[in-house]
Amino acid sequence: MRRSTTLLTIIMLLSSLYLVALHLPHTAVAQIEVSSSNTQPSVKEFTIIVSSMGFNGSAELRIEVNQGDTVRITFLYGDHGMKMGNPHIIEIEKFGVKVELSGEEEKKVVELTINQPGAFSIRCILRCRGHENLQNGVLVVRETETSIESLRLTILADESQPGIYLLTAKAMTEDGQPVQGILVEFLDYTPLGYVSIGAIPTNIDGIAALEYKPPKIGPRQILAVFGGSGRFKPANATLTITSTIASPPRLPIDLSETSVRGENLWPDPRLVGVQAGANTVLVVLATSVVVTAWMIVLWTVRSILRLRREGMPRG
Repeated sequence: MRRSTTLLTIIMLLSSLYLVALHLPHTAVAQIEVSSSNTQPSVKEFTIIVSSMGFNGSAELRIEVNQGDTVRITFLYGDHGMKMGNPHIIEIEKFGVKVELSGEEEKKVVELTINQPGAFSIRCILRCRGHENLQNGVLVVRETETSIESLRLTILADESQPGIYLLTAKAMTEDGQPVQGILVEFLDYTPLGYVSIGAIPTNIDGIAALEYKPPKIGPRQILAVFGGSGRFKPANATLTITSTIASPPRLPIDLSETSVRGENLWPDPRLVGVQAGANTVLVVLATSVVVTAWMIVLWTVRSILRLRREGMPRG
């Protein structure tokens, strides 16, 4: 019986420790890296002689440009020595280019502004002599980094109803133009760290808004955060509001999505890089339930074993 009791005690302790470990606070740090470049688009010119020997006399052709460059390509017919002629149709399919070259049409100029990075085929699509030498041309467009702009983010609060605030964040460029389609995260500061209220994309006027009912009375520090993008640097703005009416208390068991409206008491450190601990009340409550359950099981087993050892009383 002692061995059984010891084994059950060990199992109970290990289970309790595992449950507590699952709810220990974790540190989440959001790191955002941005880079900028002053690379300016340019005009790049190339001359390609097309013949049965290939592009410029080679079966391989490689043109390298940067995204945003204007590319001017001059195609020249190079099969003048063939008595019957050897026409070609050169295609750059992704850009809708088809250039016909022959003894009568010896020169064609194509100008493209290329905004799409990647590798694009240049080839002859006509069954000509030396056709196999005109299949391996490629236009390589390197992706370039654009200058990163600064974004101005402001936040306002309007008490539309008693205890309910309409939080409004506005995103604008440095010259005052609204920015549409960026995601703005609203957060409330609590003793556990920043708590996510919701994330809303800006509309055509650069405005993201949601309603919020603070869970407690008193001053609240509201933070609006934009995490940055390929065009704009990260930005944030803070605002202090004073709540005189508290929302009814509730346990944060339902972990709703970021875009919810209303209060969300579960810590959400994704954008601000702060420590967030699990709710202490839930941890204590869950641990107590597990310990109590194991104590009941242990008491029951010991009672059964004692009865078997002593024998059941006879009537």
